Amino acid sequence: MNDALINSPPRRGAALRYIVATAMFLLALLPAQAAAIPEIEPNDTPLQAQGPLMAPGQIEAMVSDGDPRDFYLVNFPPYTQVSVTLSSNSAVDDNPSGCLEATVRNLLSSVQATTVRNRTTDEESSTSAFTSGQYGLRGIIEVEPCFSDGAEYVLNVGPEASLQALPGQAPVQDYNPEPNETRAQAAGPLAGNVSYVGTIDTANDADWFQLWVPAGQHQISLELMEFTGDTTVRFFVGDATSASLSLSTDDLRWDTKVLTVTGPVVVFAEAKGRAYPAAYALRAEPDFATSLTQDLNVLFPPPPPPPPDTTGPSIGVDRVWRSGSRVKIAWTTNEASTQTSELYRGSKLVSEFTDEIDSPGRWTTTIGLGSKSMRMIRKTRGKRTQFTWRCILRDAAGNWSREVVYRFKL
Repeated sequence: MNDALINSPPRRGAALRYIVATAMFLLALLPAQAAAIPEIEPNDTPLQAQGPLMAPGQIEAMVSDGDPRDFYLVNFPPYTQVSVTLSSNSAVDDNPSGCLEATVRNLLSSVQATTVRNRTTDEESSTSAFTSGQYGLRGIIEVEPCFSDGAEYVLNVGPEASLQALPGQAPVQDYNPEPNETRAQAAGPLAGNVSYVGTIDTANDADWFQLWVPAGQHQISLELMEFTGDTTVRFFVGDATSASLSLSTDDLRWDTKVLTVTGPVVVFAEAKGRAYPAAYALRAEPDFATSLTQDLNVLFPPPPPPPPDTTGPSIGVDRVWRSGSRVKIAWTTNEASTQTSELYRGSKLVSEFTDEIDSPGRWTTTIGLGSKSMRMIRKTRGKRTQFTWRCILRDAAGNWSREVVYRFKL
């Protein structure tokens, strides 16, 4: 074996390759940095909101004159410390300088919207932290420029481990079926604890909705969220022509008030705008103060049937007397009809026949008593025997009938 080869120092190229391989192995052991979630257009309205955002909870995007607003959807469990960070995207060479705002609106509870403002000229990022509350945070995040110029931004929502997919029902529903411009066309009934999104497109446009309130006294929290424009919603209880309560987003982004209502009753809501298009979300809570499962006829029973028509056909008994073995009944009617006549002695039917009454006026019905009835009358003379006359009149077409029951003693 060649001693010169054994004792020679290692080659410099081999040592460098060893160092590079070791460094790459150690880097592979480090957790990978997740890439930002790409923005998906269109996301310019609440109903187009991108999401729900999942880990890593980071979006890189841009707002500008042609794309003035971006909307994102997030969902956190209850009592989570949520942070929202808005920063300028310094990685972009031509990043325009401007002011940005991110507004977080929780669609699950009556909480004032949280605004995160970032001025890219003064600071690189701005963070707002808050607790999601007992219902959690199912919210819409709106990013928009403070002024007319746009900006490129990075939006971070965390903690990323708590970001959740939506459980079943979406937080907002587009429940603005047209036409619903009048009270008679009111859409509904609306469910409680659901935010319904609508738009007012022109000065003549209006959106009407209805809430069904079950029996009992309820305090209903009514909430109005503004996304664009200025919106006013007036609430009418039952057939009232004057509004019992109004919500307005003029100079506000969120307005909420409480309406006390005694049910069962229908509450109507009329939404109108002052700047167009006006996009808004309307919600009523709690859910037990509104009804979807009961049919309107059950929740609000129909009125009782009208009393019998006393101005229609009638029967009146004028006189009853006995002539030998016959009883005679004088009576009056104001309609031509078919007569069914029944005579009872106690509970026993003595005689029954049908006759035609040709014209209204005074009529006399003669009924034979029969031998048994006559013996009973003679036997109970002085105590008198109870008889009942039942007369039913019907018209030929079967549209109406009248009945009289007359009791007498012989």
